[in-house]
Amino acid sequence: MFAEVALDAAGAGALRVRLAPAGTPDAVSVTVADGAGQPVATVESLVLREVDVERIAGSVGGGSRDALFRVDWAEVPSGGAVSSVEVAVVGSADGAAYADLEALGAAVGAGAVVPDVVLVPFTAAAGAGGGDVRRGGRLRYGA
Repeated sequence: MFAEVALDAAGAGALRVRLAPAGTPDAVSVTVADGAGQPVATVESLVLREVDVERIAGSVGGGSRDALFRVDWAEVPSGGAVSSVEVAVVGSADGAAYADLEALGAAVGAGAVVPDVVLVPFTAAAGAGGGDVRRGGRLRYGA
């Protein structure tokens, strides 16, 4: 089981991985960096479980080795009405309907339709520590 997984970068040609204890005997934290030491990904907690060797041995020699590698097509029923979705765009981007979340809240409070989807640009808050987006979000939105 994973907790607090974050991808900080993509496209690294080489990785360095650090495993460290994560509070319980069966959990580790994972820190992944590229060849230059720049962060690539983090996992706050990865719970490890013992594997039954007999189950592994049985699956390697059997015909189910590639059982997970297949494509299944699911039929989608045709017809029926397609429902529309109310979308609100927040932020300073060109064409944004609302300057910020407070403006959207005020519009809804004044009788505007409550949107099904709200699109918000997410950037690190000032003082978030060098582009740490997770920390920036916590600072900005009080999480």
